[in-house]
Amino acid sequence: MFSLPYLDNSFDVVYTCATIEQAPNDNKTVLRELYRVARKCVILFEPSYELGDVLQKKRHRRADYVRGLPKVIDELGWKMVEYGSVPISQYHYRLGKFVIEKETTEDPKTIRRGYICPQCRSDLVAYPDAYFCQKCGVSFPCLSQIPCLDKRCAILASKFGQVTIHSK
Repeated sequence: MFSLPYLDNSFDVVYTCATIEQAPNDNKTVLRELYRVARKCVILFEPSYELGDVLQKKRHRRADYVRGLPKVIDELGWKMVEYGSVPISQYHYRLGKFVIEKETTEDPKTIRRGYICPQCRSDLVAYPDAYFCQKCGVSFPCLSQIPCLDKRCAILASKFGQVTIHSK
């Protein structure tokens, strides 16, 4: 959540469901990252301390769930077009629905889509079984065509793409 491997404005809509609650002390960083990769809006279905009853607020404090999302969204200067309780939830707490609209002047035809290095944010070069960051000199493997774009999966490979393997 803190370093998504996607270019800016990669997705029309980005949404979460009970995800930000896991980052109570750094929700501003998470929100900025979600907003960065969204082109039109960010929709959050997250526990809402502010909308909760006394029991829910007590649970929030005990579990150290995220609090203050409306205030953070306001501090960031974003346009929240909808905020309220989700009437039915599978969770033991009330979910809040936060819809943040993003002002965009980009022509959809000019938007670049693709992956970026989670370490330095440079464009990644695609290979059949990996993605390579020329700036960092690391590769990220693909397993069953799914890229593992996590900093912990980076493999130092400064000569990646330059070495040819000859088979007999």
